[in-house]
Amino acid sequence: MKTLPLCPVCKSPLVKRNGKFGDFWGCSMFSKTHCKGSLSPYKYNALLETLNPTNNGNNKDNQENPINKPEKTIIFSKYQEEIIRVFTETTKNMIIRACAGSGKSFMLVQLAKRIPSTKKTIFIAFGKDLVKDLSPKIPEYCIFKTSHALGLSNFSRFMGSKKFVVNVNKLYDLLKVYMAENPTIAEEVKANESTIIRIVDLIKEYMLDCSMESISYISDKHTLVLNGNTSIMVNAINWLYTTSLASLNQVDFTDMLYLCATGIVPCETFDYILVDEVQDFNACQIILVEKSLKPGGRIIAVGDENQSIFAFRAADSQAMTKIESHFTCVNLPLSICYRCPQTVIDFINSEFPGISFEGKPNNTKGILESISTQQFEDIVRDGNLVLCRNNAPLVKYAYKLLSRGIKVTIKGREIGTNLINLIVKIEKKYNTANLNDFLSSLSDYQIKEGEKLEALGHTRKLETLNDQIEAIGEFAEGVYFTSEIIDKILQIFSDDNLEGVIFSTVHKAKGLENETVFILQPSLMPSKSAKTEEDRRQEQNIRYVGYTRSKHYTYLVP
Repeated sequence: MKTLPLCPVCKSPLVKRNGKFGDFWGCSMFSKTHCKGSLSPYKYNALLETLNPTNNGNNKDNQENPINKPEKTIIFSKYQEEIIRVFTETTKNMIIRACAGSGKSFMLVQLAKRIPSTKKTIFIAFGKDLVKDLSPKIPEYCIFKTSHALGLSNFSRFMGSKKFVVNVNKLYDLLKVYMAENPTIAEEVKANESTIIRIVDLIKEYMLDCSMESISYISDKHTLVLNGNTSIMVNAINWLYTTSLASLNQVDFTDMLYLCATGIVPCETFDYILVDEVQDFNACQIILVEKSLKPGGRIIAVGDENQSIFAFRAADSQAMTKIESHFTCVNLPLSICYRCPQTVIDFINSEFPGISFEGKPNNTKGILESISTQQFEDIVRDGNLVLCRNNAPLVKYAYKLLSRGIKVTIKGREIGTNLINLIVKIEKKYNTANLNDFLSSLSDYQIKEGEKLEALGHTRKLETLNDQIEAIGEFAEGVYFTSEIIDKILQIFSDDNLEGVIFSTVHKAKGLENETVFILQPSLMPSKSAKTEEDRRQEQNIRYVGYTRSKHYTYLVP
């Protein structure tokens, strides 16, 4: 008979329940004592495995259980020892400045295990994949969520019994209502639909007011162009912003953070907050963390500002500095890379002298060398990672391998979606009749839109447009209909089933590592379209991220 996990709070039996956000295991005494002890399915299954180890003829001591298993003796580095000392011997807030491959998440797990079970603790991860991977490794009394999941749980508690839905298209749906109510300007608003929605999202993510000054700032920073009557556009933006805050029967991803950050939705508070990848946080996420910390509580934030590459998503490139200052944090380094071979360590120290980047003891030498296109095609294998700054070269090389019967996947479903949206836009705009007509219209659009963007000085947006059109051109090889281009895109872009040779932009490869990494057209890093100081810094960071994914072999394919 199996031994079942018990409630982590009162040790009563657990029962499987279905909540608004999926299944979970809740305390069977909730209706009587209101005990809110619970376990996620991941944690429950891990505990179940721990309590009931499978013995397949092997010594049970060799069975690996994810929770409460006897740990191997860990020899901590001098940096890790100092982080643990400050954590255990003081009550100070801490910011850990890590390098690539230094075991940021491992360090936070070690700290989580040293927090008393009586303290209310949350581990905030940047992505849901990390939540899935690390959830079985942290103590059962530690809550583990992404910042969006934390915001959503706050919102659900705030709404109580009132019904609401998560609607990622909330702003699109609301803007349709506005256009229906204002038919005389509907066509002009429709022509600017995606830009209006993007501006409203960014106003929230930057925690700005919905003023003309804020709209101008965002438009300039993100090269967003509003075509048509300025007054009509500004009125539409103001209506959409105001109405979205009043429409609490539905919530999108930006709302999950913004409603908490503004105080519209109260935040659950914690004694300890452990935060990973803080270099990618935006203003909303920083304030959410602040509002989630109890008076006298502690925050331990980990990040690598040299891997800050998401400014285009409104990530604050100064997030770590702001967190350090606001919470009066002790600044601690984590500077040993346990991933990269010595050739990469030496390259990074040569090319990025301002980064503290040390190799692990007894590090392997590894390989970092340039190879030809033919050599790439000959030696690339299933499971290898192929990176590039831009999308078009990825598509070009992926189809070279496909033509030889080699399975490939390009990481990034939304990249494919953006390509399809551009195809549909050209077909509608030019009313194309066949593939040749479409390709001619695509070229015409590239010239006219390119001239417009160049005149406005929007070089980054022009680079993105050219990259997208070049990628579509690669997909158009050997097909007869635009529908075949779309089919190709749908087949090759994915985020879930990464099979065969894995192609990825450097942005999408953040957090990944591989024994063998190929970098296509390394001269694209840094991009020559970067004009501002912030853009140039982001481009250097992209280059740094690209070169630090390899565990052994790094090949540059010009």
